[in-house]
Amino acid sequence: HSHYQFPPLNLPAMLVTAGLGRWVSHRVPLDLTISVPSNETDDVADPTHHFPARWLKRHSHEELEVSRTEASEWGSDVVEAMQHAWSGYKRAAWGYDSLHPREGKPSRWFNLGLSIVETMDTLWLLGLHDEFDEAQQWVEEKLIFQDADTKMDSFFEATIRLLGGLLGAHSLSQRPIFLQRA
Repeated sequence: HSHYQFPPLNLPAMLVTAGLGRWVSHRVPLDLTISVPSNETDDVADPTHHFPARWLKRHSHEELEVSRTEASEWGSDVVEAMQHAWSGYKRAAWGYDSLHPREGKPSRWFNLGLSIVETMDTLWLLGLHDEFDEAQQWVEEKLIFQDADTKMDSFFEATIRLLGGLLGAHSLSQRPIFLQRA
C-alpha cells in the first residue's frame, strides 16, 4: 500500500467546546493519512508532491501547499480549543456528567462521567494521548455502573453515549479495558 495525505479541505463547521460555554466557529480542515492499494495509480500521490495525481490535475502544487499550511494552523487551533475545554472540565467538573456552560457548575445526570467517556475518541483523534490516558485511568478506577442514577426514560441516551464512547475508545486505542467496560 502507498500512503499519502489528503490535502486540507476548507469546510465550515461548528466546533462545540464544552468548557468554553459558547459555540466557537472554526473552519475545520480534513488532513487524513490514508492507505490505498498500490495498483490504484491514478489516485496515488507522486511521492515528491504528497498529493494525489487527480488533485494535481485541478490545483497547482503551490495552491495545495498553501491550503496544507493554512489547515495545519486551523488544526492547531482545534487542538488548542480542545485542550482548553478539557482543562476547564477537569478543573470544574471532573467525574461529573457535564459542565453547565453558563453557570460553570458540574451536573450529574447519570453519575457516570459522561463527558469523560464520550470525549475519549476526540482526545485520541487529536493526538492528546496524555489526556486520553487520564480519561482511561478514570474509567478504570471511577466508572462504577452500580453507582449510576438510572433513568429509564433516558436509557437510550446513556447507551449511545457510554457504550459508544467505550467502544470508540477501544476501536481507536485497542486497549482492552474499554471493551471490558463496554
